[in-house]
Amino acid sequence: QSKATGGVAEAFLVLEPAEGVQLLESERSPGGTAPLTSTDGRRLLALRCGRHAPGAGDGSCRLAARLSLPSWATAPLEESMLQRPLLRTTWVWRNGDGAVKAVSNVLRAVQVPSLVVEAKLGLPLRVVLAVDSTDCDAFDRERFLGVLAASLGIDSGRLELDRVSRGSIIADLSLMNAAAGESDKLGAVEHSSSSEALAAVLASEGFEAATFSAPGRRALRRVLQWRLAAALEAAAEGLPGAKECLGHVVAVASGEAVKRYDANEDPLAGGAAAIAADAAAALETLSNCGKLTQGEVHALQQQSHAHCQQLCPERQPGAAAVASYELPSLQEASAAFEVRAELRSLEVLPAAPSLEVVEAETRRFCIRSQDPADVASAISAFKVDIHYGSSSSSTEIPVRAGAALAEEGLFAELPAPLEPGSEHAVVVSATCGCGWGQQSAPLLCMLWELPVGGSPVASPTRRRQRARRSSLVRSSTDVMLTDASATAVGTLSLAWQVHPKPRPDLRWSVHVEAAGGEQVFTADGLQECQVGFTGLEPSASYRFSITPEALPEAPRGPLGSSSVGSFDELAVTGSRFSAAPAVLPRTLEGVVILPPFDKSSLAALEADPFLKPMGIPGTFLRVAGRSRSS
Repeated sequence: QSKATGGVAEAFLVLEPAEGVQLLESERSPGGTAPLTSTDGRRLLALRCGRHAPGAGDGSCRLAARLSLPSWATAPLEESMLQRPLLRTTWVWRNGDGAVKAVSNVLRAVQVPSLVVEAKLGLPLRVVLAVDSTDCDAFDRERFLGVLAASLGIDSGRLELDRVSRGSIIADLSLMNAAAGESDKLGAVEHSSSSEALAAVLASEGFEAATFSAPGRRALRRVLQWRLAAALEAAAEGLPGAKECLGHVVAVASGEAVKRYDANEDPLAGGAAAIAADAAAALETLSNCGKLTQGEVHALQQQSHAHCQQLCPERQPGAAAVASYELPSLQEASAAFEVRAELRSLEVLPAAPSLEVVEAETRRFCIRSQDPADVASAISAFKVDIHYGSSSSSTEIPVRAGAALAEEGLFAELPAPLEPGSEHAVVVSATCGCGWGQQSAPLLCMLWELPVGGSPVASPTRRRQRARRSSLVRSSTDVMLTDASATAVGTLSLAWQVHPKPRPDLRWSVHVEAAGGEQVFTADGLQECQVGFTGLEPSASYRFSITPEALPEAPRGPLGSSSVGSFDELAVTGSRFSAAPAVLPRTLEGVVILPPFDKSSLAALEADPFLKPMGIPGTFLRVAGRSRSS
């Protein structure tokens, strides 16, 4: 068995027969086979397994070979011969990092699933205990046999413990004088439900069992499967002798010798009965028609390849034997694929996802699908668009099948900002492969450039602008617009500065109104010198005003009231004078047009003598002394 391990680039299995043993045949491995000759003239066989995805339920790929037993391995077999080697198996593989590794194991007479040897030894059963091999010498064999026999519901005298090996503690047993149907009882322990129940019984008696296997039954079934594959391939290619090959498979799979190990006669069980039924059906097809149709040839080839690859080719296969390779994980993936394919054929577009910024400084954000489960499972990508002014950029984020179903959402990093240190509008959409769905509501967030090992910084342009403005000396308090970003997704972000440094009690009121008065947006009581609005109409013009406001003063006593205090016995009396009114910065007014720009509207604004264009496209400041009413 080839266990699937991550990072394996390539794998080979080398079969090396012992003296007097010959390799008669082996199945074709996924990567092919190659005969080799050792330095002493012995014939070896190398099976190239590559990176073949295992198809068995326990995550393994089973490969079988048939040996001719040596003259000494005949019944009755002496006990001294049980441990004699028959075959050395060597795995050679190369890891993803290029390192070549190898591991070998010896197949002995006591382990061979041969009808000749097992006629004396009985049906094999292997139990691997989940304990350290240092306890091997103290292993209570008699009590273990009694507990296992009671768990299987058989007489303890019919179970023989052939050997106990180190590694973990590996117990190889045999069921003597097996009756028809008892092979199914041993075979059932390999299934998860029966295995878990048996493991629980053993654990309650102090034997922690890890795995159970019935190697003879599995090997015999695998031999029948590969012979059926070869016969089906010969039939599909129209080779002479194809009918005889299929007839031989029917005879062997339904024979009394095979029934002793695989007695279930229900083809739906996927054992020898299913192999015999599929071989008989193929033989009937060949006998009833002179020439196979293209569909019949395809069906035979599909069955043959399914047995070679040990993968079920269809969700509801017509052949009974290939159903034994079915895995719940692959079946679920196939069903999900059918749903996704149907959604794409119907051109279903996903709903607008939700977008949430997790950490603004690192641009980390979270996307969650708002679609039903069937549509969310079909999402293949999200697209993130960031907007600053009339500029925008897009990034597509591939999504694994079903990953959009996760309740916690999909975490990713926002694209690099268009203007670092400025507020951007971010929208996200999804696709199932047939077009992009609705965009999410715009999310306004500050995006920064992230230097390696440093803190977020603004763009060089903004740093130069701020440095230049801060160096100006004015005799009055001015409000200066430092940033204005109107985007095509209906957002407006404004930022401003005050020179000199504003009073700490200063608050701001921002008023935005469409040119025709249809929309009005207001933000009052702002402490920070920035604000953002969403829900504006693309290509429309809006007037804006930024007005400073002072906090109301605390209530004072009436004018002319007196106060008396003591300071080193000096009495002080007097009246409080009224304070001078606070001088507030002038209101800043302007006009902004949202992209995509309407050429006529933009030309009218540029021609207006009372408006002064800024360096930001589509943004104009009103000339001092002209209010918006004028």
